[in-house]
Amino acid sequence: MSAALLPNTKFFAPLIRTDAVSRPRLYERIIKGTPGKLTLIAAPAGHGKTTLICQALQQLDSKRVWVSLEAKDNSLRAFINALIQGIQQLQPGFAEAAQLLLASDSSHDALLTTLMNDFARLSQPLILVLDDYHEVDCHEVDEALALLLDQPLPMLHLVITTREDPNLPLAKLRARGQMTEIRAADLMFAEDEARQFFQATLDSVTLQQQQVEAIRERTEGWAAGMQLAALSLNQNDNIEQFIADFTGSHHYIADYLTDEVLARQSPDSRLVLLRLCLLNRFNSSLCNAVCDSKNAAAELAKLAQQNCFLVPLDQQRNWFRFHHLFRDVLRARLSKNHIDEQPLHHRAALWFEQQQQWQDAIEHYLAAQQPAEAARLIEQIWPSIRKSAPESLFMDWMTQLPDSLIEQQPVLSAYFGLALMSGNPDQGNAWINVAETALTAPNGYRLHNTEAFKLVPGLIDIGRAYRAGALGDVDRIVRHAQQAMQQLPADAYTWQGSAAVLLALAHWHCGELEPAKLAMQRGAKAMEQDGEFSGAISTLNLLAGIYLMNGEHAAAESTCRQAIKLINRSPVAPQGSADIYVSLANICLLRNELDEAETYLQRANALGPQAKLLESAHLWFVAQATLEASRNQFENLEDLLDEAVDIQIPSPTPDSQPIEACRTRLQLLSGNFSRVEQQLARATQLDQLSANSPQHFEITSQLRALIALSFYKGELQLEPERALNLINTMTEQARHTGNRKQLIENQLLRALLGQLAGNQAQAEAALKPLLASTEAAEYPQLFTSLDTYSKAWLRQASGASWLQALLGQQSGQAAHPPAPAPVSELVEPISERELDVLRLLASELSGPDIAARLFISINTFRTHTKNLYSKLQVNNRRAVVRRAQELGLVDR
Repeated sequence: MSAALLPNTKFFAPLIRTDAVSRPRLYERIIKGTPGKLTLIAAPAGHGKTTLICQALQQLDSKRVWVSLEAKDNSLRAFINALIQGIQQLQPGFAEAAQLLLASDSSHDALLTTLMNDFARLSQPLILVLDDYHEVDCHEVDEALALLLDQPLPMLHLVITTREDPNLPLAKLRARGQMTEIRAADLMFAEDEARQFFQATLDSVTLQQQQVEAIRERTEGWAAGMQLAALSLNQNDNIEQFIADFTGSHHYIADYLTDEVLARQSPDSRLVLLRLCLLNRFNSSLCNAVCDSKNAAAELAKLAQQNCFLVPLDQQRNWFRFHHLFRDVLRARLSKNHIDEQPLHHRAALWFEQQQQWQDAIEHYLAAQQPAEAARLIEQIWPSIRKSAPESLFMDWMTQLPDSLIEQQPVLSAYFGLALMSGNPDQGNAWINVAETALTAPNGYRLHNTEAFKLVPGLIDIGRAYRAGALGDVDRIVRHAQQAMQQLPADAYTWQGSAAVLLALAHWHCGELEPAKLAMQRGAKAMEQDGEFSGAISTLNLLAGIYLMNGEHAAAESTCRQAIKLINRSPVAPQGSADIYVSLANICLLRNELDEAETYLQRANALGPQAKLLESAHLWFVAQATLEASRNQFENLEDLLDEAVDIQIPSPTPDSQPIEACRTRLQLLSGNFSRVEQQLARATQLDQLSANSPQHFEITSQLRALIALSFYKGELQLEPERALNLINTMTEQARHTGNRKQLIENQLLRALLGQLAGNQAQAEAALKPLLASTEAAEYPQLFTSLDTYSKAWLRQASGASWLQALLGQQSGQAAHPPAPAPVSELVEPISERELDVLRLLASELSGPDIAARLFISINTFRTHTKNLYSKLQVNNRRAVVRRAQELGLVDR
């Protein structure tokens, strides 16, 4: 589905009033700053930010593009769509490739890469104005702009007007001299500007200089307050009394003057103002529809002529919006005037639906308390737009619908359940059950999309198979996946492929690797056939995981390269692309190719969260921890692994390398044996683990730990015979599956057990053929990840030159983690709000709970958290709390 076509009025700079005050002192600063990267005009509402930049741009010859931002732009795709369409007003054909990608199911990072290339091709200077950036509260948009500002784009200058500081690298830009800042203090009217303002705006009233100064002082030069004062003064006979009563905070002044302004309007005009304030923008047609009157447009024209805080959005003055401050005050007065908002929202929803502006229509239906109409429209459009629209939009709509209504619509219940499944399998499964119940409800069900309805039985079984996988119930995975294949249409390739993948996961759980590989290949092929590249790439990543677990790193790498071909065929990197690079990093770690592993991890991280699957996002942190430990860098080890634990969610994918088993191995490498003992005390006992393929890693991790502790303490911490029996069982499994890596590790453990038990014959018998094999050298990580004592014995006992060279590189390994680096002084001070967030980060509250406690959105919480990470020079929650405790910012 193509990106939404936006109204041209979004890209028109507001017209400058003829009585606007000239402000050359500010124009000069803005003009001098255009060779830099950014002009930031940040101040609270009503300070004249938009008017100033409109005036300043008239002094420049450079081409410029204006984009008026609003709440609907609060996602990366919507934001980019607005940018592209805005620039196309000036340069038709700009970023057409990126525009086509907006409808694809691809990662945001690849979309940004394409867009950055288009900006780099600009041949003439361009000023891009983003008006009202505070309307956008989206972490991904902030990161996209930060990326844009970090690029060498000499032809682009960005202008941002906003009520609050954006989450951008302002300190860096400020330090480099690449940003011009205009703040609230700069925008306050000076004495001469205030005098000029009142001379231009007052009709029959002349103010003395002391009167002008009195108003300027009481408004602190606030442009909106002075404009409101001028409107009231034009209709007030007692100037002295008005000025004497003109006191209070900005909010008080706004309320007081709005009463004065509204009180002097005709009843019809007042009614039109109050009704229209529910709209972000309006024209005469929408005005008549919402007001249910043929005369509303005439009243609108009269109000516009009076400059009653209406901002024209186009040269023809067809589209308007309210000054934001005035709109906010009007909305606050709606209930006081006993105006029923619901009919207004209903009429707006009908108008937007007729114009096929679906998102506006749904939002107004929801605001009109008409969830049935919203649900009808969501069911009609979501199955067809789900690949192009962000899933967060669907989730936001669904959470506003009453459960009782969703329960009557099996299509919505099924899609809602699947959307919830990856993040919360229990909740997702509950809605899958609701969908099935709705199909057999005695009173029938609501149906608004017959094509989507045909898929519901199959979607129900896919949801149940996923849920069964998250619980480790292999039999139910197989049953429901097979039922899904039977019930879904043969040409529903994506969903058929999903069912095949679930069957593959069931085989994997059972250690049946060959059938698992074949089913994965079928699933990837089906999804690719349907153009579902994200699903195909994610499936190939799972297939690479099977190969990697089975020691087939060449096949794993080949599979990742196959996935990269699909990534390259996509205009932007689809979701799952980052996971491919994490898998490539793990292959490099297995080969001890640390620099290459770092490159892949950096690339995965650069693609951003949208390129990662939720269920595998934790693997990046595990790989990063392994990389750092392999370099004897242990400072961040616990924090990285804790972060992995925090974000890991239940998944049908077998956990063949559990985080805690990885922690045990890496703590062995660090020499922290007390922590290793704690790990073993919490781990599942060896006799409770199955010696099949998916649990080999966990078993060998414990065996490594027990052998190391035995060397460390000088007494056996395990029963050698029981350990050998486990190793023999795993060896049989490894021979069956052809797992050369496991065979080598088993032989290595057998040699270490012989040395530990004082059985030199057993140790030598195991070690000699191991080191003589060329295959052992293909898995250097098996040796470099050993504890200090085991490696010391191998260096002494081994005559293999390759192993001597390999272990010699790590001979200086630390026995214990180094002490934390001293805390440096803060680069930037921490705000009071950030301190509030920091104190709660030290508690047990989750991110959403902290956001709720502070009455902020989750996006705002994430912004504060990211700022804290940057200021305290850390990269995760536990580290930021520890650093804050060291600095005395929070209690220990």
